[in-house]
Amino acid sequence: IDGKGITFGGYGGVAEYDPESKTIIGILGQTISAFDMEKRTATKILDDIIDKYKDNFGYSGCLVYFPPTKKMIIFGQNAKSVWTLSTNTEDLKKSVLTKVENSGDFPKIETSYAYDTKNKIMGGGISENKFYTFDPIKESWESKEIQGGTPKQITFHCIAYSPIDNVYI
Repeated sequence: IDGKGITFGGYGGVAEYDPESKTIIGILGQTISAFDMEKRTATKILDDIIDKYKDNFGYSGCLVYFPPTKKMIIFGQNAKSVWTLSTNTEDLKKSVLTKVENSGDFPKIETSYAYDTKNKIMGGGISENKFYTFDPIKESWESKEIQGGTPKQITFHCIAYSPIDNVYI
């Protein structure tokens, strides 16, 4: 979508609705942008991410809104690379990107996550028959062996959480 001069979306990008700014936050390449659905315009929040932050989460990363802190959680290509984005609702260009120093057993591949409303964690990261969770409050990872099957890894960044059944799909 062309948000009046700012390209929003494309191959390898990620996007998530941000209820705080009432925009869709998107990451593509080296740019984080916000798309206003009513105005049909985009605002560039941050640019030159790889150069400025020495990390790559603009391609095959994952972006998930975390209600308890009202922040976007960004997982990079290297899953241990975790960032938060605090959107400034008054001026999106003043939003703050912060690296999360995290610990624990994290997936070794790029993958996808969804927010688990019951346990208030991010879950997914399926790799080598393990299911991974990230707790944004504790800033820590855990993994568990998947019972009853032998999935290799999640494909095409597809995962969702059902709060009705308390399961990941």
